[in-house]
Amino acid sequence: MFSMVAEEGFLFQGSMETLLKTAPTQPIVSIQKPVSEQQIMPQPSAEGDSRTQNYLRDIAWQQKPVEVFHAYQVMHHPVKTLSETATLGDARETMRHYKIGHLPVVSASKKLIGMITEHDVLKLREQASQNKSGFQALDAKPIGECMSKPVYCADSNADIRRIAKVMLDLHIGSMPVLEAQSMVGLITRTDILMGLIHFPPLRLWA
Repeated sequence: MFSMVAEEGFLFQGSMETLLKTAPTQPIVSIQKPVSEQQIMPQPSAEGDSRTQNYLRDIAWQQKPVEVFHAYQVMHHPVKTLSETATLGDARETMRHYKIGHLPVVSASKKLIGMITEHDVLKLREQASQNKSGFQALDAKPIGECMSKPVYCADSNADIRRIAKVMLDLHIGSMPVLEAQSMVGLITRTDILMGLIHFPPLRLWA
């Protein structure tokens, strides 16, 4: 299942085919930096993890190949997020510090409401370069005025092939992964490629 999320909540939940008919025809293209092996191969964690986290932890520590079909098998977590009260400068510094290209934006109640990407930041900074004081004003800009929305999401059980098609058709570089309407991970184009490296039996074209 796929969905669209914004400040109002879930705007859409349904099949890939319906999502592609519903989505805008001119989405924002994002740039993704490589994620580390630690992000795709998580370490053991405390009790209380979700089903997805438990599965990923178990797979990460199995020393044998596994067949990979679903989002929760290649997504990375935990996901770095940005508060809706943050500024564009906060987003830029967080991306620089953690070497990431996508930041989900969450509300005070931790609900997903938007996405800010490295591409968004670079585009805005290019526009601000026309003004000497533009960068300072830009960094102070509320993230709510800069983020992309709605956010296209995938269920944790979604087929990786369908996720890849949505990313390709909508020209997006990442999709938050949801479980019981809560974000449990983030899957990017890089995660799918890293899946090919770490999980040789990955069947994207079965």
